[in-house]
Amino acid sequence: MSIFKKEELDTFTGIVDEDGVAKVGTDDAVSLGFSFFAYAKNDSEIIEEDIYVTKEIPSFQYDVSNINQLDIITIKGVQIEHYGQQRILLSSIEQVNIEDKRFELIRNKRKQPIIFHSERLGVFTLERGPNWFVSTQIWCDHEIELMLMDEDTPPIRSEEVAISLFEKQRDWNKKFIQIIIEELLPLKNESWLEEHDEPFTESEFEKRIKITSISVWDDGAFESWFDDGDLFWGHGINVNGNLSDGVESADLVG
Repeated sequence: MSIFKKEELDTFTGIVDEDGVAKVGTDDAVSLGFSFFAYAKNDSEIIEEDIYVTKEIPSFQYDVSNINQLDIITIKGVQIEHYGQQRILLSSIEQVNIEDKRFELIRNKRKQPIIFHSERLGVFTLERGPNWFVSTQIWCDHEIELMLMDEDTPPIRSEEVAISLFEKQRDWNKKFIQIIIEELLPLKNESWLEEHDEPFTESEFEKRIKITSISVWDDGAFESWFDDGDLFWGHGINVNGNLSDGVESADLVG
């Protein structure tokens, strides 16, 4: 039974963004959520901006498998302002995979890749879900993914951070490895050895880890990710820092 009176409900048609539907909360309080990147209220003009849709649900087992990324759907709900942002409190899902030429044009445009050409680093493509620009690069003879995290498009400021790192990549790479060894080699030898294993030397430890990606932000911050070579049974290794203060920490993730 809906918590809203019938006469209070509005009809919204919209396109679900690339993040799809997520369920969050605890067993006692679960909600689902997704965002429209274009929507119309009660058959009005289409608004091409993000709006978040949310609904309290009985449990994590609540089935929303019929809603997928970039689906055009119709729902009923109430539009409210929440901490200065518009959102929709979902009452019911009316139709999925509907045909609407207006929305299909917007969806087709959305599917077209957004490209950023860097004179120094080459071609980047926007990944809309996480909202970053990504490319494949060579870093100290290893192929990695480079992600540019920027509030602006094109991502000029984060590109500058990436260029600064790549110009001195071998120096930075040494710093990445050094802090990983300093902070995680003792942990490996004290707590993560298999039975009958000998403690790892710095050289043996370094040979096992391999850099896989670097993310940079427009404020100078960066993260580098390393494959652990099964030293920590598949956990990722994350190194954090920024251009002004240098490398700051190395942690196990996952």
